[in-house]
Amino acid sequence: MGLFGGSSEKDEKLNVLTQNLEEIEKENRALKMQLKVYEEEYENIEIIKEKFEKITRENQDFMNKLKEAEDKYREVEERTHDVITEISEERDKYKSELNNERSKEIIEIRQKEELIEDVQRELERVKSINEELNRQMEETERGKVIVLDAFEKDIEISEGVIVKGGLKTKENVKIENDALVKGDIIAGKNVTLGDRTTVQGAVKCDGSLVMGEEAEIREEIFAGNAFISNGSVIPVSIKTTGDIKGGER
Repeated sequence: MGLFGGSSEKDEKLNVLTQNLEEIEKENRALKMQLKVYEEEYENIEIIKEKFEKITRENQDFMNKLKEAEDKYREVEERTHDVITEISEERDKYKSELNNERSKEIIEIRQKEELIEDVQRELERVKSINEELNRQMEETERGKVIVLDAFEKDIEISEGVIVKGGLKTKENVKIENDALVKGDIIAGKNVTLGDRTTVQGAVKCDGSLVMGEEAEIREEIFAGNAFISNGSVIPVSIKTTGDIKGGER
């Protein structure tokens, strides 16, 4: 017997080997094709890997820059907040100072307005008193007045005038020579009687009473000080809180 036996058996075995070889070649071709596919896929994977690594690096750079930008933004934001706070505080301080200044100005203006109003009222009052005093003085000179009340104004009676009533003021009374007062004289300060002036009533003053020569007071005298000139006629009752002097003025 040979290696493969008989002829028919040999052919059969050759056929089997041939088929096996063809299968192996077929599988080999398939493996080569698959290997090629794997190689191509691997190449694509490497490309993708490189791109991924590049994207990763770029993304990391971007993240670093983003973090740096966020830090700068946060710093700017904090600084901006500080500046806004500082500006707000300065503004509030300025408003407060401005309001205080305005309040002071308003208070000063109101005080000035009130002062002006007070002065105007006082002027009106003085004007009214002055008009009344002038009217009474005119009537006094015509001998028609009964009582002359000058309030807070001085009273001055001209020479030779006859006053048919009394005189009253918180200030001074001055009567010229040869006048006649038929009532009392009441003064908050001083009373001065001219020569030959006669007061038929009493004289009351907190200051000084000065009587001219031959002046006459027929009723009581109440004064701080009394200066009586020569020839003057005085009542029995004289009351003073200060000095009484007689003789020449």
